[in-house]
Amino acid sequence: MNWGARRIKVHRLAAIARFATLLLPFVIVACKSGPNPLDNRVFYQWDDLADPGYYEKPFPALNHAAIGDSAAFRGVTILDGDANIARPINWMVRRASYQKYQSFIEYVSPNEYSFSVFVREDKSCASWDDVIKHYKEDAKKAGAEIMGEPVPMATWNAQGREFVVRRRMRGETAAFSNMSLEYLLKGDKHYLLAQIVHQSQSPAEVSTELEHVMKTFQAF
Repeated sequence: MNWGARRIKVHRLAAIARFATLLLPFVIVACKSGPNPLDNRVFYQWDDLADPGYYEKPFPALNHAAIGDSAAFRGVTILDGDANIARPINWMVRRASYQKYQSFIEYVSPNEYSFSVFVREDKSCASWDDVIKHYKEDAKKAGAEIMGEPVPMATWNAQGREFVVRRRMRGETAAFSNMSLEYLLKGDKHYLLAQIVHQSQSPAEVSTELEHVMKTFQAF
């Protein structure tokens, strides 16, 4: 099984095959038994979060039974009403904030990947050229490297652009490099950024659940 064989089919998201080519040399076979992956303190550095429920509200219309090997899905409203998603019930909120122009929520999965959504400062009236320019500038400041050109895509109700990005992530003792799949999404009020980062750099085994998350993503 590889990323290309089970790629996320978010409408016409054809660029996933290219993503597979980039990630294939780094594939690490995940063991089905052994320690809980959430105990890995390199990938899962937990911050204090007094009440994770404060950052997401139930949205039952998006509840869904398990698909294949995935967990069942729970519909939730996130970012103080800026988005709805159907996320696996075994995801946990790692960090979140409602700070103006810096609102975000970050989930971690026992399948060893993270899923984050950020509110961008760009308003919905901004052009794609300007939004992409700002995104690239922010990525460069953060020391990230964008691999290739953006590819048009779409979710439930939002236009988007897909990027493959090499980022440096904080670790318990030192930073390390990883790949992420990132989507700029146009909402009614502003743009959002959805980011998927996988520890082994090959989320082939969880592509079904990620496909469903992105298909149900509603940006407002």
